[in-house]
Amino acid sequence: MRTHCLRNLRLNRGITQNEISNSLHVSRPVVSRWENGISRPTDEQIAELADMFCLRVEDVKYAVDKDREYPEEDLEVDNEIAQQITDIHLTLRNEMNSALKTQEQLQEEFNEKLLKEREIYSRRLKRVIIFTIVGLVLIAFLAFGFLLVLNYKSRQRFDSEEVFVNPRVYEITEEELYEED
Repeated sequence: MRTHCLRNLRLNRGITQNEISNSLHVSRPVVSRWENGISRPTDEQIAELADMFCLRVEDVKYAVDKDREYPEEDLEVDNEIAQQITDIHLTLRNEMNSALKTQEQLQEEFNEKLLKEREIYSRRLKRVIIFTIVGLVLIAFLAFGFLLVLNYKSRQRFDSEEVFVNPRVYEITEEELYEED
């Protein structure tokens, strides 16, 4: 007669009584009574335990029924399979965590590059605005200077020309005014 077979199955797979009780919706003391042979789980609960332990339903029934001998070689094979599944699960979890870290690192690098590009764009935009304003001011000064030069030249020419005014006054008669050419 084997004792604590159900407990050994649970411990070999690294499962706690709380995890079993939560999964099967029973209290932790109920799981303890199953392991100590005080009470027995229902067939439905045995099927759920078999799923948790990655075993056949018959194997879990053997473990639950303390008066029956559990085949040791089957338990060893099932333990090996369970260990392989656990190893695969841990490997996948580690690879997934690594992939998530890599994704987070890539996201951080992308965000840093994006910020740098925005800073560069902002600096270039400021330069363009400054050069545009400076250019417009220079054009305005050049236009103003050109107008000053033109004004100066026209005054100079006007001042240098002699204006001839005829001192004779002409008297025009009405007949001359209305006379046609």
